[in-house]
Amino acid sequence: MQLNLCPLFSGSSGNSVYMACGGVKLLVDAGMSAARVEANLREIGVDIRNIDAILVTHEHIDHVRGLGVLCRRYGMPVYANEGTWQGILQRETGIPQKCMRTFYTGEDFYIGALNVHPFPIPHDAADPVGFAFDCQGLRCGVATDIGHISETWMRAVSGCQALVLEANHDVDMVRRGPYPQRLKQRILGQRGHLNNEDCARALCELAESGTRAVFLSHLSTDNNLPELAYNTVCGALRRGKRYPRLRFQAGQGFRPADAANRRGRRDVTQNAAFANLFEEGWCMRPKVTMEMEQATYDELLTLSETIGYPPEAALSYAVRLVNACIREGLLTDVPARAWPEEARMERGKVIEFPGAKKTE
Repeated sequence: MQLNLCPLFSGSSGNSVYMACGGVKLLVDAGMSAARVEANLREIGVDIRNIDAILVTHEHIDHVRGLGVLCRRYGMPVYANEGTWQGILQRETGIPQKCMRTFYTGEDFYIGALNVHPFPIPHDAADPVGFAFDCQGLRCGVATDIGHISETWMRAVSGCQALVLEANHDVDMVRRGPYPQRLKQRILGQRGHLNNEDCARALCELAESGTRAVFLSHLSTDNNLPELAYNTVCGALRRGKRYPRLRFQAGQGFRPADAANRRGRRDVTQNAAFANLFEEGWCMRPKVTMEMEQATYDELLTLSETIGYPPEAALSYAVRLVNACIREGLLTDVPARAWPEEARMERGKVIEFPGAKKTE
């Protein structure tokens, strides 16, 4: 028996997870256009026509954007609770009645041989849920859009061998960032999103229950960095001496390495936070290598130690700050957006920018 868990999209622009076990193939959410969902399924060798059902966590647009088109085009059943259906139908009125299925939060149901357990999560939606799946001794879960750690959802995903878990933001980046105060309060609130530190705390407990593979998901583009999320979680696991028990998967389960190489795309390092790789195009864009002076490199290492970020994250953080200053007109003697905002360091002075165009 094989269990497949593969995030297709993850982030504020759209979310969707492919799950297959016991001959049942599901999507959890369809937060991108139908065409994008179809294309990303093809990338992992799955035909959309073989999907048995779509399960919906809640009605926010980044989880249901492609739902109506997929239902009308393929007639696949969609499972949601009553509160979520009410929210969906306020925006999307074209879902065929024959496709609509209703479950009750907290009550298990079956799709084929697959047991589905919908559990409540703290988020600012009508009746949001996560899902835990059981099939012949295998167990996995999807838990995103979580305002805080609660005993209810922790108990629900306990024992999941594989888990998609939210690591949405770094608290300091939210507080210091450009968002309006009301939006900051929503993100940081009890019904907002799970931050890196709380994700790390949760995984320290879940590692004891048997969790072995994790996708860090729903990372904020503006308030988080993949390196920062990954290092925050790894640091907590190391301090708790749980690190050897838990491994992270980013590229491998998401896109087979040989398929990426056949397309001439840059493979994703396995030890990196999953950060919406399709959406950001990390697998698809060429990398550009740029040199920096030794003195600049030394200053970067000093900055890294000062703010407590790894060098890659410190570089990305500095670049974002420079780009923000350019936008505000505080720096005028540099070209607009001189550098990309995702960067990776390799061996000393060499910096790699995925997908950047080399500036003269």
